[in-house]
Amino acid sequence: MPHLRDGIEDDLATVILNNPPQNRLSVAMLDELAQGLDTIGQSAARAVLLRADGPDFSFGGDMVPWLDASMAQLLFQTEDVNVALPSAIRAFKAGKPRPVIDFKGQ
Repeated sequence: MPHLRDGIEDDLATVILNNPPQNRLSVAMLDELAQGLDTIGQSAARAVLLRADGPDFSFGGDMVPWLDASMAQLLFQTEDVNVALPSAIRAFKAGKPRPVIDFKGQ
């Protein structure tokens, strides 16, 4: 299941976090976000609507998979996050500037 949905209609790009109920930001979601923002950055969209499915916008980073991880596994997983998040931000900044509107899920 994709962790987010995105699309562009007319001049409005939409990005929907799709990991309810808490929409925790996993490495997979951040990778999808980077790809979606790159696509939006290359488009003619003039604004971005950022929202989430479910009752919560986002609880932040998804640390649940880390609970049983060894120290070595944690080092690799945190490195993945440290690469994925800046990549998502760079993908968005590479495009032309546009306003971003966030909207609580539901």
